[in-house]
Amino acid sequence: MRAWRELSPMQLGRWIVAGQLSWVGSTWVYLVAKLVAAPPHRFSLTFGFDLLLLLGGATVWIIAERQLSEGVKNERWPNAELMQLDRSLQQSIFLRTLGGVLVAWIAVVVATRSWHTLRFWTLAAYFYPWLTYSRIRDQVAKVLSPKPSAEGSYKPLRSNYWGKRSTD
Repeated sequence: MRAWRELSPMQLGRWIVAGQLSWVGSTWVYLVAKLVAAPPHRFSLTFGFDLLLLLGGATVWIIAERQLSEGVKNERWPNAELMQLDRSLQQSIFLRTLGGVLVAWIAVVVATRSWHTLRFWTLAAYFYPWLTYSRIRDQVAKVLSPKPSAEGSYKPLRSNYWGKRSTD
């Protein structure tokens, strides 16, 4: 695999989503184990897989987000590549994906009557990806926004109609 620094903004965005889905997927492990495994094996099955999804997803997510932030800050990519990422952020593909997973998770909790899995950490697992989305969106928008040509190049505002009433 290529080094993280050589990836385009869209590829880094995909890695961020993959890491977030793995992170969020860790909340599904207990529900799936409850449906599939016998009670004595539930803890050993869920703990290892849950830890793998949680740490693996968080690692990928953090590394990709850091590379994307550094690349945007250092202007590593041309504006055309950043505009492609900005378009996908405006279409909120990331939010739709995470929102769909959250709705499905709540549906499974209701269907299996696993109310005890509705804890703060499981709901927080869905909240942090939304924070990442807004942070990336702000960084990209800041780079793509038009910049003033030079300091002091603005002319003072003047009007011949100040203080006169409109006759419209």
